[in-house]
Amino acid sequence: MRFAGLVFLIAASSFAQVQNAADADFGGNTGVLAPGSRAVVGYIPNAGSAAGSATVFLLPVNSTTPFTAQVLSQSQNRIVFVVPNEMPLGPAQVIYKPAGQATQWTSVTIVPASLSLYRTGPSGPLIAPIVDLRGSGVASGLTRPAQPGFGVEIFGSGLGATPLSQIHITLGGVSQAVTYAAVPPQTPGIHQINFIVAPGTPDGCYVPLVVTYGTQSVSSFLSKTSDGKPCHHPWALSQQDLTTLDNGNGISVAEIQLTTGINAASSSRASRQESGQIIPRVLDAGQIAANFANPYPAQPCGLVSPIGAAFFGALGGTPSSPGQLTHAGVTLFLPYTSSSLTAPIRDVPPVIAPGLWTFLAGPASFSFPLPPPIQLSGGAPITINHTQNSTITWDSSGYDTYATLHLSLKSAAAPVVSCTIPAQAGIVTIPPNLLASFIPGSVGVISVSVNETGAGIPSGQTILNGAPVLALAIWSSTDTRPVDFQ
Repeated sequence: MRFAGLVFLIAASSFAQVQNAADADFGGNTGVLAPGSRAVVGYIPNAGSAAGSATVFLLPVNSTTPFTAQVLSQSQNRIVFVVPNEMPLGPAQVIYKPAGQATQWTSVTIVPASLSLYRTGPSGPLIAPIVDLRGSGVASGLTRPAQPGFGVEIFGSGLGATPLSQIHITLGGVSQAVTYAAVPPQTPGIHQINFIVAPGTPDGCYVPLVVTYGTQSVSSFLSKTSDGKPCHHPWALSQQDLTTLDNGNGISVAEIQLTTGINAASSSRASRQESGQIIPRVLDAGQIAANFANPYPAQPCGLVSPIGAAFFGALGGTPSSPGQLTHAGVTLFLPYTSSSLTAPIRDVPPVIAPGLWTFLAGPASFSFPLPPPIQLSGGAPITINHTQNSTITWDSSGYDTYATLHLSLKSAAAPVVSCTIPAQAGIVTIPPNLLASFIPGSVGVISVSVNETGAGIPSGQTILNGAPVLALAIWSSTDTRPVDFQ
């Protein structure tokens, strides 16, 4: 079959999203696929359209020879298909025709391998049956963890033609014995990878799992205990709560969200904005697990696009019934918002100060500690020489191992510098190769934000709207200052 005349019959490029099927419910529009992988094209359906038969072709750029994809299913707004194994690498077009609609196309890139794991949340938990030595299997979970000597089956798409010899798995940093990696006949486009849990693998509800394939890797996590009993949750969740999460349901959570931040125009003109609110939520296993999967791992400073240079502050939501916070004679009624008058940096202390706070909403109370707000050393503006190492420091004495600092440095017409490091470090050095694009004489902005992750998030039980709930104190602080580049 030739495609020479088809370009005159299809519609313009669509707003479709094409992605690895394992990312379909959680990932972005990557458009990066590997031969043999299961993929999804999501599109905006025509009014009144219905599911039915669909066709998908992949056409390499500068070619008139299409490759027919195996269509596995079509719903009203997406088609699931398998990328042909013989598809050449490089840019290509996905040409698709949903039932009863016009033929459309969108661009993708075909690479040798780009593995994504099937999971139940943006970062996990994994869909990973645990198989004991007798061969019977059970779905993994917080109450059904893996244990030494048992087999684990994980699933992914995008492994390409990576041989078994180039697939390695670590769980909690311990190497695991990979026994199988292939596409079962009954699941086209899905790779199944089996391994045996090794002795010495650490216990935990969220033990990091890394699959290395060739020179690339993908990570998630798995629950594991030495005796197979339910894991001990870092937030001290009851076994009933763990069972609720394993069954795909959510538990009630009261999020106490607190923010405090300095914004300085100069050393003599700075202000502090603060807020506090309480948000009732119902969180499932994936949403809770995201707090422990370290979504912002420590990494050297690097360049990112301006779109990616965002702060990581408190989440939004609808405030619940009023509660109150008390600390050292200060009482705040939630929701709370304040903005201090302009003053020198040293004269804008926080109301949401470090120390022990108590939340009260009805008959129960929840006490939790807060670390000191982040405050950079020195004044404002900060002077940075674009030809030298630039060192940024702060007082790190009040932070625990779970506190993470995010830094962004930006100026007009220059890439954004981004760093993610433990707040305990107290120092970060930006090398000159990342500063080279900043123009001498120009001005910019440096922003740092600190928040707690995982087990560092204060947790406990309290009462909200008359019912017992898990309470979480979600805290963050920021410091934003102008920069003069030399």
